[in-house]
Amino acid sequence: MKSISKIVALLILVLIGYSCVSSSMEFTTAKTTLRSERNVKEAEKWFIKALEVEPNNALIPYIMATEIYRPQKRWSKMVDMFDEALRRNPETIIEKPFMTDNRTYVKTIEDAIRVYSLEEWGKIYNSGVEHYSAGKIDRAIELFGLAMRIVPNDGNAYSTLASLHLNAGNISEASTIIEQGLSNAGDNVGVLQTAGDIAVENNMLEDAIKYYLKTIELLEKPGPVMQKLIFLYIELNDFTQAIEYSMLALKENPYDPDIYYNVGVLYQKLALNEFDPARDLFNKISNDDNRDKNALVLLFNKFAQARSYSSEAKDYFLQAKDLETEEIGSADAVREIDKMINQIDNLFIPAVRKMMDE
Repeated sequence: MKSISKIVALLILVLIGYSCVSSSMEFTTAKTTLRSERNVKEAEKWFIKALEVEPNNALIPYIMATEIYRPQKRWSKMVDMFDEALRRNPETIIEKPFMTDNRTYVKTIEDAIRVYSLEEWGKIYNSGVEHYSAGKIDRAIELFGLAMRIVPNDGNAYSTLASLHLNAGNISEASTIIEQGLSNAGDNVGVLQTAGDIAVENNMLEDAIKYYLKTIELLEKPGPVMQKLIFLYIELNDFTQAIEYSMLALKENPYDPDIYYNVGVLYQKLALNEFDPARDLFNKISNDDNRDKNALVLLFNKFAQARSYSSEAKDYFLQAKDLETEEIGSADAVREIDKMINQIDNLFIPAVRKMMDE
């Protein structure tokens, strides 16, 4: 009797074990229809039924994603099924473990999805670019959104999609997307530059400078971003910083007439910042009967500084004029700055000296 009891107990354990690993009729039919009969459309119907019958089986959505939706480039469905498989059990062992090109052994659903996601990201992103180029904006937005979902730590999709919304005037949507990008891929140059562009649109100029400075640190050739940074410093009337970064831009592009011209404008602005108040002070002091010697020294120094800045401006305008292949206004700028230099040299400085000697 004892031996019979042992046999019965063993059979019960076997049956229990078999029931734990056995698949539902729906799942079995789905795999047979897909792999043996090659009837993908019919197989999908059985897989959908199997999803309901086996709510904890991660292999069902995994197989749907990799063997039905991925080959058909139905990426939205693929990503949904990847998410569902990971939600169910990421540690599930796949049916056929494999080795990647870099000799990484892949055996769990989580590892396999990571591999497939990286492979499909490029296809999804490039398809988004193609649709955008073809004017199919809504589909492009959808694809870039999928790229963000499938590989969250790749910043290119965030920056592209945010820029797309920014160009369309959807500032709020662009800001939301780039915040996600900064959170998940904060060291991506595209994310940082786009964050700067969005900050400019939101008139958050100090934030924009912060993002552009980080971008410049990561780029081998930061010229275009540096130009944006220079214009921001000009907007903030920080001409010294603007000139400093202009010098760096010139090192990268020593034959760019636009940069020389812009540096000339910066020095011209510095000259005017000294010249205009000096001229006002000159007119006031000229009408005073008792002139303050200290005020005259201050006045002289202001005109001298304006003269120095004007000379710098003229030099850069002339270099721009020599390099330009089409008219950008350098010749007119030289004539304009010459007028200021002549006024300082022939009118204001001699007059101030005369007043100082009286």
